[in-house]
Amino acid sequence: MPTAARQLVSMLRRLDVDRLFCVPGESYLPVLDALADEPAIDLVTCRHESGAGLMAVADAKMTDRPGVAFVSRGPGATNAALAVHTAEQDGAPLVLFLEALAARTPPAPPASEERNAWRNRLHTAVLELARWTPSEAPDGVDFGHVVAALSDQLPSHAVLTMDAGNFGSWLHRHFLFRSTHLLLGAISGAMGLGTPAAVAAALRYPDRQVVCIVGDGGFLMTGNELATAVRYGARVRLFVANNGSYGTIRLHQETVFPGRVAGTDLTNPDFAALAEAFGARGLVLDTPQDTPSVVREALGHDGPVVVDVRTSLEHLSTFSTLTSLAAVAARS
Repeated sequence: MPTAARQLVSMLRRLDVDRLFCVPGESYLPVLDALADEPAIDLVTCRHESGAGLMAVADAKMTDRPGVAFVSRGPGATNAALAVHTAEQDGAPLVLFLEALAARTPPAPPASEERNAWRNRLHTAVLELARWTPSEAPDGVDFGHVVAALSDQLPSHAVLTMDAGNFGSWLHRHFLFRSTHLLLGAISGAMGLGTPAAVAAALRYPDRQVVCIVGDGGFLMTGNELATAVRYGARVRLFVANNGSYGTIRLHQETVFPGRVAGTDLTNPDFAALAEAFGARGLVLDTPQDTPSVVREALGHDGPVVVDVRTSLEHLSTFSTLTSLAAVAARS
């Protein structure tokens, strides 16, 4: 019997939908997988939900048929709200598919008499996990090299801002934070916080090193705020993990639909050249051995810097590779 996702795609095709726009989300992976088998529907992967929605609105105006877009949970839906408003005001037919998110109950904290033992066990486990062995990747730089260099060179009062993505796994696992560090991130898991947060931090704390860890997907959502950093002299250091993929969603794809890639590949600009066009310093890191010197140059520059880290896609996260995910799928 066809799955609900395949029935949905079949219905879209029967309704003459020939193109849809999306920013991929893990909860509608079955739809993406079904679209991979439907050549009559062109799947357009976008860089921000507002862009996906507005493209669908424009498509509707050109075709006199409903424009169709798929976006992710809460933040994605919120980002697409501009398109919904535009469609309503302009009388343009728009169908926006949203990912559903089930409510979760957080685990209860440990009983007070167990907390000390629990804390000690956790501390030991964290130190064990934090150990990093340099790893060479066949298709780019393992992002652990960047985190190791930042660990060695950042002062104890540095500010780190995080966008959403698998690249964060190296920072969370291997960077030993001190109480004097400041980490800014988003529990929501939405892409786009990293660059704006870095600009705000550099303006608030102009004498502290401010480092942003951001993916190629997240940077092209809100990286335009680099113009704000240049205008106000905010000394941000933006390290872009450039692996040509929405990596987190790709990881879920390899787990649920191994070997079937749909909607997660990206085509990127030269981020270093883009930085120079904004008036910032642009650097390229494509060799692991150059990591310490490139990080040193970025931290020493008196102005905003973008480091285009040509990151490995094979080394998808600090916990898994594409090869290991394929091996697990083959045993299943």
